[in-house]
Amino acid sequence: MLIDLFEEHRQQDLADARHYIHHSLPNYDAEDLRTHGLRHLPDDERRHVRDLMWLYDHIGLLVAYRYAELEPVAAYLGGSIVDTWAKTEPTVDGERRHRAITDSADPGRYQAYFQALAEEIAGTTVTDLRKLVKRRKSSWWRSGGGVRTIAAPNG
Repeated sequence: MLIDLFEEHRQQDLADARHYIHHSLPNYDAEDLRTHGLRHLPDDERRHVRDLMWLYDHIGLLVAYRYAELEPVAAYLGGSIVDTWAKTEPTVDGERRHRAITDSADPGRYQAYFQALAEEIAGTTVTDLRKLVKRRKSSWWRSGGGVRTIAAPNG
C-alpha cells in the first residue's frame, strides 16, 4: 500500500503540483490564501495542490493509525512533506476558515493528518532515522533475516 502511494507521488500531475507549490504558490499573498483558501488559486493549480495535500493527508492517516511507519515515509518523502506543509499552511488555514463559516462538520480536521505528519517529520532528524535503520538492520540480521523465497506450487 505504501509503495503504491510512493508511486502515486511520482506521477506527473503530483510532480507538477510540487513544482507549482514550491515555485508559484510563494508568489501569492499569504493573507489572501488565509482568507480564500484554495478558491484563490486558478482551477488547474487548485486541483493539483488539493490532490497533493490529499495524498499527504492520506499518508498521515496511515501513519497516525499505524498502518504505515513514520520512518520510511520520512526517509522517502520527508523533505517534500515538510516543505509542502510550510508553503500550503496558509491555504489550509483559509480552507478551515471557509469550512467554519459554511458550517461544515469539524473544519479543524481538514488536512489535520497532513499537518500532524509534517510536524512529526520536522521533529525527526536524519541522524534519528539512520540510527533506527541501523538498529533494525542489526536485529533483522540477528533474527536470521535475509531474502525469503516462496516455493512455487507443484504443477
